[in-house]
Amino acid sequence: MTKEGFWNKNLILYLLSRAFLAFGSNTYTFAVSFYIMYYTGSAIYSSINLIIFTLISLLFLPVAGVISDSRNKKSIIILGEALDPLILIGLLVYTYYFGFNLIALYITTALMTITGSFVGNAFQSAITALFNVDKVQKVYGYSSILTESASLLGPIIAGALIGIFSFEIMIMIFIVFNIIALSFDFNLKFKQQNQIEEKNEEISSIKQFFKDVSGGIQYIKESSILKMIIIYLFFINFVTTTISILPAKMLINILELNSTLVGFCYAALSVGTILGGMIISTVKVFEKPLSIAKIFSMLFAIIIALLPLPIYLELSDIGNTILISLLFILITLTVQFVNTPIMSYYQTTIDDSMKGRVFSLISVFSMMTMPIGFFIFGLLYDLELYFVVNIFAGFLTLIVTIFLLKTNIINEANDDYQLEIQKEK
Repeated sequence: MTKEGFWNKNLILYLLSRAFLAFGSNTYTFAVSFYIMYYTGSAIYSSINLIIFTLISLLFLPVAGVISDSRNKKSIIILGEALDPLILIGLLVYTYYFGFNLIALYITTALMTITGSFVGNAFQSAITALFNVDKVQKVYGYSSILTESASLLGPIIAGALIGIFSFEIMIMIFIVFNIIALSFDFNLKFKQQNQIEEKNEEISSIKQFFKDVSGGIQYIKESSILKMIIIYLFFINFVTTTISILPAKMLINILELNSTLVGFCYAALSVGTILGGMIISTVKVFEKPLSIAKIFSMLFAIIIALLPLPIYLELSDIGNTILISLLFILITLTVQFVNTPIMSYYQTTIDDSMKGRVFSLISVFSMMTMPIGFFIFGLLYDLELYFVVNIFAGFLTLIVTIFLLKTNIINEANDDYQLEIQKEK
């Protein structure tokens, strides 16, 4: 693959769009986490925000999958991204007149999760309509570098701004960057792909909707590999809810770091992803993607068990910042080498006409345990059972990885992947 053949207008627009959206989103998300923890002091209120996100995703992803496979993906993306600034403007106006309010924040999370379900699924299922199959791994790699570089700056800048400006400023930043990302996405060029929109039945038909969803379920049932990955993700996503809850609780309430140091710690989450993206974008196409995912999943199990360590070491603020940043880097680095190989396998082997439904169903099945995880772990962290929770999480990850990602299934998946890659050459 030549450099000229890889770098084109579509890729540049796509990367810039994801980078601007990542920067705005991370600035806003950091502010939300900080203010919830600052005003309430409880991990359970942050958990509720995450539970709302998960439940709404579970409800709307199947619909998003069917629509992505039956309608113009670019139109779905543009409409969804155009609605987000309007939702945020509503939150901005409410916050300006009535102040920070958890209910208003939860409603905003719900509405943006609905639009995000449609936009995210459409983008995910359209990757091979934007780029050739043999470029997918490098696209994910470069996308990680750029978006996570933006994400790295988001928490740092947000941490500094929180001490100077109000929550409304954080919302305004997200609105501006969201609009910029929308302008880039508007100019993306999508290849024509075989879709189910030629069918005579209307998508509005409930009977047709369930028929389309059942078609996606049947597609998954016929693949032993997809079934194995879904069961694996079912348990892993339950475990990873700890990563969404513990950092804010540990940094703000337990260690009481100032907002700037908290911002640097959160930025470290992006450093690991950037390092992973740099490696992934420069190495040749993975020959055995699921083998790589298995190795790094076991490493992830060890690191997640060690995450609460700073709570017990009584280090200085700078010492805590350094140690937490190192742990965050290792977490996201290992996650990058789990997620990207799995996503490369999906994009390469799943039929284009089924991607919207299959991706949405994979997300639904694998996210089903997350609301339970957010609630249970949020309560246990409020009871100060930090190491108990994370040792359990690490042990469960290790057991699930060893017993589900079996060698024979992984070898079969790697062979299927290589076969599809060769077809593109």
